[in-house]
Parts: sequence; structure tokens; C-alpha cells
Amino acid sequence: MRTYSRNLKGQALIVPAIVLIIVLIGIIGYLQIPVIKTGEIEKDIEVRAEMHTMGTALDAGKLYMETALAYSTYQACYDTLRQGGWNTLSGKKAYQGYSLWEPPDQHPTALEFKGSFESSIKENLGLYEAKSYTFLSQYYVNLPAYTAVNAETNEDTGKLAVAATAGSNLNIQKTQESGEVIRLEKYGFLQGEYSIDCYGIYAKGLEVSALAKDSVASVFGETSAVLPKTLAQGESLDAKMSQYKSQFSSNARQALNALAGTYGDYEVSVDVKSAELICVQGDVTPSGSPITCRAEAYAKFEITNMKDEQMFPIYDGYNVIMSPMTLVFVGKFVGS
Repeated sequence: MRTYSRNLKGQALIVPAIVLIIVLIGIIGYLQIPVIKTGEIEKDIEVRAEMHTMGTALDAGKLYMETALAYSTYQACYDTLRQGGWNTLSGKKAYQGYSLWEPPDQHPTALEFKGSFESSIKENLGLYEAKSYTFLSQYYVNLPAYTAVNAETNEDTGKLAVAATAGSNLNIQKTQESGEVIRLEKYGFLQGEYSIDCYGIYAKGLEVSALAKDSVASVFGETSAVLPKTLAQGESLDAKMSQYKSQFSSNARQALNALAGTYGDYEVSVDVKSAELICVQGDVTPSGSPITCRAEAYAKFEITNMKDEQMFPIYDGYNVIMSPMTLVFVGKFVGS
């Protein structure tokens, strides 16, 4: 009987001990679970906040590149027109540092002008691609390289529609203290519409150049009708032709300067560089030496779109200024 009583007493002690252990485990669990949950929530909030800031940085980077496209377009239009429709004068005909247009075909075609303009936009965009866009001093958005640009006049709006295709997306990547990497991307394609009449100014240049060619040809035709045909033995070519040369130069300059003025939205200025009647004598014949003359004139044209007095921010090589868009070229005109 004693042994049985002793066993019951031992079992009575074991049961409370087990209960106590279970209670302690429950208490510890109860205390630890909120701590774990609180840590996970704080981490989740931190990641979400970081993603929100990174997303804002990415949006700001996209807006930055859209603005860059606008400024690149302004600059490209300005530069291309100032260089007579080329994106570079290297390898092209020039006169006193200006692009030389020599009708009928020594000027950029419509397709060449478009190609030059688009190449210039792409080159200007490259200046913005060179560095990452920085947001709040510590968020760096990686900018893509733009591989192609298309610029067309929108027939519905009359505005210049420009689109730039990127080789990759804008992206931002950041590593958290926990080692977790967050990466976000945004479509790199850019597009915009601008009130710049680049193609129209170029087309007006072709029109004015054709008028100038006809003017010089007309003056030369009138002069040719009264030119001496031969030079008698002993006569001086310069002395005999001096009066005709002077008259041609005066009439040709007058005809070219008459092209200056306002044509609708365009203002045309003319600076006649030279207008000469070039004459040579041939071999002596029984009737004298035959005289052959040709006309040659050079005039610098500046054609500006003055519609609504539009001005655009551009870099002129020295300063950032507000400027209209102006086509500049020197035309060479030979009478026939």
C-alpha cells in the first residue's frame, strides 16, 4: 500500500510540471509572435516605401527624357537650318563658311534634309543619355540609348511629330540593407508634338532659290541680247566689256535684292555677295576674236518663320538664347 501511495504522489507532481511547461511555452510563443509579425510588417512597409520612391524617380526620369526630346528637337531644327539643311558641313560645298546651294541639284533633297534633321535630334539626345538621372541625390535612373528618330509633320495638327526609339527601357535598381534587390523599369519610347516648321522653312528655301535662279537667268538673258559678239584686233576685252559688266552686276543685284521681304509666315533677307559677268575671248578669226560671256552670282539667304513670333530655347555656340528658326544658305546662280 505504501508503494502505491508513493506512485500516486509522484504522478501528481508530474502533471502540474507538464502543465507549467505548456503554459510557459504558450507565454513565450505569445510574446514572440507579435515581435516577428511587427518586424515583417516594418520590412514590408520599408520595401513598399522604397518602391514608391523608386517609381517616382523612374517617372521623373521619363519626364526628363521627354523634355530632353523637346530641347533636342529645337536644337536640331536650329542647327540643321543654320547649316543649309545638313547636320554637318563636312564634305559639303560651302562658301565663306555657309552651305552652298547650287541649283538645280547642289542642295539637300527633301529626303536628305529629313535624314539630317533626324540624325541631329538623335545626336542631341545622346548628350542626355551620357549620365544617369539623379532623383533626391541617391536614386539613379539608368537612361537608355536611342537608336532611331522619326520626325514628320502631322497633317491633322500641322505640328512636328517626333518619336524616338530606345534600345532598352529606363530602369532603376537599389539594394536594401537586408540584401534584397529592387528593380523597376519604364518603357523608353519617347514622342512629342512641337510647333516648329522645320520642313516648311526648308521648302520655302527651295522656292526662293528657284526664284533667284530665274531672276539671274532673266537678267543675263537681257544682257546677252546686247553684248558684242567679237573683239577687233587691238581692242581691250576689259575696256570693251566694262560697261556691260557693270550694268549686269547692278541689274542682277537689284533682281536678287527684290526677293527680300515677307512671304506669308516667312521673312526673307538677302545679302548679295557678288554678281559678275565673266567674259573671255577666243582665237583670232578673220572677223576678230569671238567673245563668250557667262553670268555668276552668289547671294546669302536667311529665311525665318515669323508665325506668331515663335521663339525657341537653343544654344548658339556661346549662350542659351531664345531664337526663331532660320534657314541660312548661299545660293550660286549661273546664267544660261
